[in-house]
Amino acid sequence: MEALGNSTGGHNDGNGSWMRVPQPKCFIGARDAKELQNFLFDMEQFFRAMRLDEDAKVITASIWQYLSDDAKLWWQTRYEDIEAGRCTINSWEDLKRELKTQFMLENVEFLARKNLRRLQQTGTIRDYVKQFSALMLDIKSMSEQNKLFQFLEGLKPWAQTELQRRGVQNLVEAMTAAEKLFDRVADDATNKRKETIEKPPSYTSKPSSSFRGKNQSQ
Repeated sequence: MEALGNSTGGHNDGNGSWMRVPQPKCFIGARDAKELQNFLFDMEQFFRAMRLDEDAKVITASIWQYLSDDAKLWWQTRYEDIEAGRCTINSWEDLKRELKTQFMLENVEFLARKNLRRLQQTGTIRDYVKQFSALMLDIKSMSEQNKLFQFLEGLKPWAQTELQRRGVQNLVEAMTAAEKLFDRVADDATNKRKETIEKPPSYTSKPSSSFRGKNQSQ
């Protein structure tokens, strides 16, 4: 097993140079699929950079600062189970499975699909694209045709009509075209503000009533 002292962020690259490895952000035990998936991904990148073996991966993830709050309390309970022989966690894959069982909601995809059905563009196109993309991360099985349909359905009517006019064929094309629409709308708004600022005020020259009265009396 490699020395755990190296897991605090330093690694010898084999050429006598000490390489600084970014520290993964700790996992507090939030029941949030994205947060857990990001934590697991960051830990695996850290393990790869540190070249840790399987035993060191489990020890590093569980003993150091990478589990805190509810996640740390959960690990204390699991560790007691391991000591008593009621549970076995011998590898990083075992630990990942246990973490997902405890903290990843089973109906993540169901909730994402439900929220996708309700999603409507209420602000900018760019905000809508961002919200749509975030939900799609939790939806693993959806046809390309259905993705495109759902994306178009949530757009404001004018944007939906424009994308249909352009004949987008898939979600990637639709998102790219939608981003261009956002840029065009933003540019138009900027140009209108610029024209308003630069356009001189128009004045209509009208003789005063006193002047007209004077001329009429002559």
